Amino acid sequence: MTMAQVAGAGWYETLHPDDAAGTERAWNECVRMGHDWVRLHRYKGKDGRYYPALARGRAIRNLDGTVREWVGVNYDVSELIEAQDKLHAASAQLADDLAKLSRLHQLSLVLLRAGNGVQENLDAALGVAIEISGADKGNLISKSLTLCQ
Repeated sequence: MTMAQVAGAGWYETLHPDDAAGTERAWNECVRMGHDWVRLHRYKGKDGRYYPALARGRAIRNLDGTVREWVGVNYDVSELIEAQDKLHAASAQLADDLAKLSRLHQLSLVLLRAGNGVQENLDAALGVAIEISGADKGNLISKSLTLCQ
């Protein structure tokens, strides 16, 4: 667009329809109050697609404090937002993976405790069997291992 096309309120036409009314209200309030302008909105590109832009502006004042003109810039922040979206997605995936690892850790602790309990019970049963039979523990284990082969 040319400077003539965006002069005055012509730049509103380049805004995404969902952003236009809110941006216009915010801009009018900014002009009324004389505050700095900071706004994230979408502009229509030459290709017809909309691109996110960070708009920043400042009033240039006369010596008496009245606003002489506004100066500003619009930064295309498409790549920044895309990188931010990827970072959020990676962070969500990491949180999901961490939750899964935590559940696996809990399961391994349960299985470990169950395994320890089984081993303790087997050891106790072996001790009772040895006492009852009067067998030598080392000899009984050796015979048991031979039978298992």
